[in-house]
Amino acid sequence: MKDSTAIKHVIFDWNGTLVDDLALAVKGLNAVRELQTLPPLDVKRYREHFGFPIQSFYQAVGIDCESGRFDDLIHTYLSIFNSEINQCPLHQGAVDIISMLRRTGVSISVLSASQHETLQNNLASAGIDHLVDHVFGLTNTQAKGKQGIAEELDSVLGNPGTAALMIGDTDHDIDVAHACGWQMASVSHGHQTHERLSAIHPFVFGDLSSVYRAYFR
Repeated sequence: MKDSTAIKHVIFDWNGTLVDDLALAVKGLNAVRELQTLPPLDVKRYREHFGFPIQSFYQAVGIDCESGRFDDLIHTYLSIFNSEINQCPLHQGAVDIISMLRRTGVSISVLSASQHETLQNNLASAGIDHLVDHVFGLTNTQAKGKQGIAEELDSVLGNPGTAALMIGDTDHDIDVAHACGWQMASVSHGHQTHERLSAIHPFVFGDLSSVYRAYFR
């Protein structure tokens, strides 16, 4: 059940949630597919299959991760994705919603499986770095994924439990939020379909504005 009465922290996922990078992600994936002479994947099929771990997702859409080094495939993807991500717009309403939350005293965090320095650069390029209280991404020295850095953020926030709300666009975000004891609102404008998200979580919204109306008005 949604509980907006005492939300003091909002934790946003970055890719697909705040930034509209879906088309770019599909472009990067298709560059990987081209290496193996596979036909391009369309957005619909991408959203039907995207998930973590990435290697499992690649295999699900027919990419051979065994014959070559998986790291080489990721390098191909990131060479395109990282060079163009700062050209991707934020989803509609993102800046206004973050600003309104801050005015009511809610702290804002961004949690991502992206590299920490890359994430900081992305936020600065989008012009919202000054609106974010906590930025948590992966570092080269961390042998942990998104769940691990979520636990670090949870500690920084004082283990707020249901006083924290995570907003994300994937089933993995749902798992992360539940493991930390946070409330969770899913948005279906990102990397996974509404059908996939609603099959495992009751609170799925079409966009960020709908989340704001449901929890804060």
